[in-house]
Amino acid sequence: MNETRPGLVLKVVEAPESDVGTGRARVDEEARLALGVDVGEAVEMVGRRTTAAKLFSVMQKDEGQGIIRVDGLVRRNLGVSIGDKVEVRKAEILPAERVTIAPIMSEGHMISFGQGMENFVKRGLLKRPVTNGDVVIVPGIALMGGALRFMVIKVTPEGIVQIVDDTIVEMKEEPVRESEVPLENLSPEDIYAEFVRVLKRGAVPALAYFAVTLAKLPGPKGDKARELAAAISRLLADAESDSEKQGP
Repeated sequence: MNETRPGLVLKVVEAPESDVGTGRARVDEEARLALGVDVGEAVEMVGRRTTAAKLFSVMQKDEGQGIIRVDGLVRRNLGVSIGDKVEVRKAEILPAERVTIAPIMSEGHMISFGQGMENFVKRGLLKRPVTNGDVVIVPGIALMGGALRFMVIKVTPEGIVQIVDDTIVEMKEEPVRESEVPLENLSPEDIYAEFVRVLKRGAVPALAYFAVTLAKLPGPKGDKARELAAAISRLLADAESDSEKQGP
């Protein structure tokens, strides 16, 4: 991110229903002029993550309120909630050479895409600014009556890119879980928090599974196992506490 570009700090509020899933952000005219961005151009937003959206105007009642209206997907991509504040600046965006996306589905589910789906997805996301880790909805693709969400798992070149006519869209049929957050574009604090979360996800069930057996395990091996379990529990508790303190 180029620190010489002027930015504004704005309060996050809910977007109108018509914006849901479209990758839009709405600010008032004063903010738009201060940012030097025209309607339809992209802004870069920095919360716990960095993402981008196309800029649109707000209704008259929102003028002068110091707010930015974004939907739940954009808030997810920012890692923020309603009421949080984000830094907004004019985005520096390159045309995407390649964008790889994968469907977000629960574990054990699979999906198969028909021929030509890449072009359908590209048309649906044309001119959309995206970056690694963003979750997007492609118009016209649904699953069991609900919109199928996709995660952007790689963009070339790196950073924030815009999908254009020449972009190669690659679709992975193997789904990802939304918890599988790509580490690119995350702050050091968020990488630390994600590291703790993943460790805890594996260690806590293991500690619970072995708890009774370890308590009865005799001899030096039993002592070592209990010491190790206690140390893991203590370190995880300390790490989780540190991660929570660095939250928004």
